[in-house]
Amino acid sequence: GFVNPFKQQGLGAKAEAVITDIKETVRFIANNSRALVASVDNSLWGNQGIQVLFNPRFTKIWAKDFLKSFSDIYQSLKGNGDAVLDATKAEIYSRPNSLNGRYDGQGSGRRLDIGTGEEEFPTSLPSRLGEIPVIRKIPIVKNIFGAAGRIFKAAEVAYEAGAMRLRADVADKLYQMAEKTGVDLKDSVEVGSRNTLANSMTGRGFIGGSPSRGSLTNAVFFSVRFFKSQLDFLTAHAFDPKVSTSAKAQAAKNILYVISTTAVILGIAKALSDDPNYDPFDLISSDAGQIKIGNSRISIARYASIMVLITRILTQSSKSTTTGKVYKLGERDKKGQPKFGARTGLDVFWDFTENKFSPMFGILADLAKQQTFDRSKPTLANQTEAITTPMSIETAIELSKDKSNEALLDIILNGLNLSGFNVNTYPPKK
Repeated sequence: GFVNPFKQQGLGAKAEAVITDIKETVRFIANNSRALVASVDNSLWGNQGIQVLFNPRFTKIWAKDFLKSFSDIYQSLKGNGDAVLDATKAEIYSRPNSLNGRYDGQGSGRRLDIGTGEEEFPTSLPSRLGEIPVIRKIPIVKNIFGAAGRIFKAAEVAYEAGAMRLRADVADKLYQMAEKTGVDLKDSVEVGSRNTLANSMTGRGFIGGSPSRGSLTNAVFFSVRFFKSQLDFLTAHAFDPKVSTSAKAQAAKNILYVISTTAVILGIAKALSDDPNYDPFDLISSDAGQIKIGNSRISIARYASIMVLITRILTQSSKSTTTGKVYKLGERDKKGQPKFGARTGLDVFWDFTENKFSPMFGILADLAKQQTFDRSKPTLANQTEAITTPMSIETAIELSKDKSNEALLDIILNGLNLSGFNVNTYPPKK
């Protein structure tokens, strides 16, 4: 926590206190801005949970838990959020696979991540703004912040309770499937491997150490464990020596199921689109893995951005989503010199990295290049908005500006975005 340097004895102790306070300030801003931006939605299901949805062997689990999440939200809005979390943990800890030690990994060092908190909600402070003494003295302000706090709490509870429930349900299914194929679950490595797989399938990649490890990295990047889970998915845990061969085979099957389901959906979207430049299967285009409706894109394959990055660098090319033109990276003029303004592989890599920044470090990037994502000049107003406005509200504002959509379509797109399907709307072509 924070340390008062004026109460410390000696110059060294005071300097150490100042350094500690700087670190805590950075962590405080990073954690609260990330929590605020991730709130006011029910986004687990189309984001971290999408692998479960698109794997036919687990879809029923996803549907059951998705519907349950609305009950969690309702109870939280009534002020029973903590009770929902406690009840969820109690139900999970009373399951046979918890009582027999499987969720704890049976000594493998790979436990199921239950009750360890979720990186999207590193703090609950925004839910308690109405309890701040100064605010409590002003009834109108107290009521406003109290209502906002309940909405934040509902999103937090829906996410955490949903993630725990989904993760445990997926693990139970994986244990069952393993036993049916003759895998010995008395072997702690096999149990730990299923836990690693269940964690990864629900957006919780393994980065080593305790569940809190990565907190400093998360001050820079928005969701490190989720990104790692996408890498795990694409590689089928091939580079993890503590995941058993049978679990890696299961992970490989997951790739086949998920990508096949995704391909069918994208194929239908492409067939119905009237845009000749739209190709969700082209891995040098940012449309890869996305459904295009009018000026909006719906991401249904979050791992596709990694595949696009790799493909662009390997082929040294990129495709415009508006014109369909393919551009070569690192183009040179007739004298063999780099063309002025030509994009390079490093530019592509930086764009990818910048898109993974936490809200706070996104601001630092904007200030460094003196340009925001929409190419406007950074100001106190737009930078404050960037770290305090929930993504769901930002998307709703973007959709409202697009007058080409009918009201029903706007409602559907907002609903998908609130459920985590990451809807991005771009200005209409002029």
